[in-house]
Amino acid sequence: MLLKNKNYPLDGVFVKRVSYIAIPMMLQQLITNSVNLVDNIMVGQLGSYAISGVAAANRFFMLGLAAIMGVSNGAAVYLAQFYGGKQYKRVQESFRLSIVAVMLLILPLVFFSILFPDLIIRFFNKDPGLLAPGREYLPIVGVALIPQCLSFSMQSAMRALGDTRRPLQISIVTVLTNVFFNYVLIFGHFGFPRLEVTGAALGTLIARIVELICSILLICNVKYCFATKVRDLFKIPRILIREVVKRSLPLTINELLYGSAMALLFKLYATRGTDVMAAMTILGTNSDLFFIIFSGMTAATFVVVSQPLGANELDEARANGYCMIKFSALISLFFAGLMFLSSFVVPEFYRVAPEIKSMAAILVRISAAFFLIYTVNVQCFYTMRSGGDTKRSMIMDSGYFWLVNIPAVATAAYLTDWSIYAVFLIGQFVDVIKMFLALYLVQKEGWVKNVTVAVDVSDLEEEPGEDMISA
Repeated sequence: MLLKNKNYPLDGVFVKRVSYIAIPMMLQQLITNSVNLVDNIMVGQLGSYAISGVAAANRFFMLGLAAIMGVSNGAAVYLAQFYGGKQYKRVQESFRLSIVAVMLLILPLVFFSILFPDLIIRFFNKDPGLLAPGREYLPIVGVALIPQCLSFSMQSAMRALGDTRRPLQISIVTVLTNVFFNYVLIFGHFGFPRLEVTGAALGTLIARIVELICSILLICNVKYCFATKVRDLFKIPRILIREVVKRSLPLTINELLYGSAMALLFKLYATRGTDVMAAMTILGTNSDLFFIIFSGMTAATFVVVSQPLGANELDEARANGYCMIKFSALISLFFAGLMFLSSFVVPEFYRVAPEIKSMAAILVRISAAFFLIYTVNVQCFYTMRSGGDTKRSMIMDSGYFWLVNIPAVATAAYLTDWSIYAVFLIGQFVDVIKMFLALYLVQKEGWVKNVTVAVDVSDLEEEPGEDMISA
């Protein structure tokens, strides 16, 4: 089995290098997720209807963010490999493509959230008590998606180059802004009006605008090799569009399918009642504190796997890919222990019924027991994605989720009277089978390739013409 393979041993140099890249990214994600926890606790003070309504709205936004992640990460694969091959002109073009594609994808979602908030909330739960908070929250946070997704693309490019420290600095400013405005606008402190759920949405919008401004200023001041002028934003070679779309489309479809599956999964769990929705929201926010391992590993994978692939150092990339899976599995045990311990503390911060707190605590402990499985599955996905093996990664990720996870949980939810714990466990057990499939697909080594060779790598400046998309 790959995890026991002695041909790719972990050494101190590799661990140090990965830690140097991953730790700042984990800290950034920890700060962000900690603020999400604080935000949820603040909203939780308004009652279970408020927290459930906001949770339903956020599940909808996960679909849009999933598509953005697919496009940005697909472009980042090329960006990292071009950077590894010192093809800086192509690095710029990959970044431009990411920004343009993100805007095209996000605008329909923004309009839908503004025009049809009630329809979105009713999809998850028809309880009329959820409509009012959802109606207040959805349109404002929908607008916040625009700066949020642009910032995500910019910071994704920074991380693809191996810079995880500056995005961390931006994150600190963003979360402090978010906490401050949520605190004063939700509860009406320092002379501000008490806006409750609307205040939470406005705090998010203000924080995302600040994040975008900081990202733009940082790119202008540091002069990253991917920095581009606004007037050049649409100057993207057609061949690059074709190749990036070829690799990114499966990723984007995968993220959309995965995001929609997660939204449907939330709906299936919600068949057990509004209290379960509140408990699942607490579980999700708490789990995010420990899923920071994934953000750190994806940043490191871009550097230690994608960049060597772009430089045609295939043996180094192969060894690093396998070592990343081993390293991720090892540190996941530490995070699993912390997650288990958190189940005794975090639910107590919410002003909800005792039975909801107890339910959330048990669900957190179940998730902690399967944390190693989650981590191996995710790292296998990152490894395959790093070399552009997006079709196999889609089969392993969203394909498996729709073909196995969803039918299994739906059967338990609709055809039995089992408790939420039994229904939840069904969804976790099928991930064990998925792990063996993921490890098998990684060892097929379809990801050990330089995807940039299909793109014209001439360093000559190209004038806008028949081979170029130009404004």
